[in-house]
Amino acid sequence: MTISASLVGKIGGGHGLTEDILKAVHAELVKGKSPGLIPALVLLQPGPYSTDPSKGNKVDLKFKVVRLEPVTDEADASRIREAISDAYNAREDDGQATLDLGEEAAQRYLAYIEEWRKEQGLTAKDVKTQWAERFAAPESGITLNYKTAAPNHLHEFALAVGAMTDEPVDGTESTDGADGGSEA
Repeated sequence: MTISASLVGKIGGGHGLTEDILKAVHAELVKGKSPGLIPALVLLQPGPYSTDPSKGNKVDLKFKVVRLEPVTDEADASRIREAISDAYNAREDDGQATLDLGEEAAQRYLAYIEEWRKEQGLTAKDVKTQWAERFAAPESGITLNYKTAAPNHLHEFALAVGAMTDEPVDGTESTDGADGGSEA
């Protein structure tokens, strides 16, 4: 038996593709630019299915999009892009584990950044400005709020501003000699 899926019908209950979003997308297209991918939250409702015995009992499941809500807040959009990317990578890796630095690593890197911020006499707004200068490209999918960023981006930023020494991304001990040891 083979099984496939398809989307059917119109979006139930409306959608969040508001006039403002549509105008912004249209304006980019008119300029010959790509508006990029728009992250969205979607609810699917399984619907009817069909089985075709003449094709080896091929089953086709139908899904109706019940809700479609584009995410326009940059921080939320970044999290949605990351969640989609993580889900896709997990599916494509046939169940193989993916690198997940997790919440613990993010908290550790944030602690380094906050300690550095205080030592430098900077405000959180100053750090947000430096963060935005580093990760400003909207198509990058990186949140502009460093306090909600992914661990790998926090790690990169902490290294770039000198908030931490060359700690490997996996969290193992550093070998750069910054722990007081001498280098040859």
